[in-house]
Amino acid sequence: MNQDRAPKLETERLLLRPHQVSDFPAYLDMWTDPDVLRFTIREPRSEQDAWMTLKRVMGNWPLLDYGLWALERKDTGEFIGDAGFMDARRPYTEDKRGVPEIAYALAPAHSRQGFMTEALAAIHHWLDEHMPGQQTFALIYDENTASIWVAEKLGYIEERRVDNDDLKSALYTRNPLSSRPPTD
Repeated sequence: MNQDRAPKLETERLLLRPHQVSDFPAYLDMWTDPDVLRFTIREPRSEQDAWMTLKRVMGNWPLLDYGLWALERKDTGEFIGDAGFMDARRPYTEDKRGVPEIAYALAPAHSRQGFMTEALAAIHHWLDEHMPGQQTFALIYDENTASIWVAEKLGYIEERRVDNDDLKSALYTRNPLSSRPPTD
């Protein structure tokens, strides 16, 4: 499977699609919002950095056969965030090189409405169909209780504590085959 772009997925309320240049203004707004930054990159992105990051996000698919999707509300057509998998090559996750890391961000105006849970369920369903048995992991700050709740709902379990830029964090893993009953 060689994906040049994110495949389109659909949920009850969302279109998960490749990012587009027209997403950029909303993407920049999201990555400069203090509520988004608190549990992600912590410092706002400059316009140039946000632009370069968006282009990098768009380039994951042809390199890795996975990446992030843009999240678009069906009822309004708005870009409201992104979610998917990445390989960040963090120094404290060297043992996870080549294992997809779940990543997601949602514009605060759309939080606490179940959009991210809906998107991540569809994304994991896609992964389980296209890369059966593929382990994934998540790196989550302890204070981000909403993300911990979503990760656990998707089958992630805490594997170990991680020194994540001096923030108390844990590395969670999901192995879809280990939770299934054995077959005869």
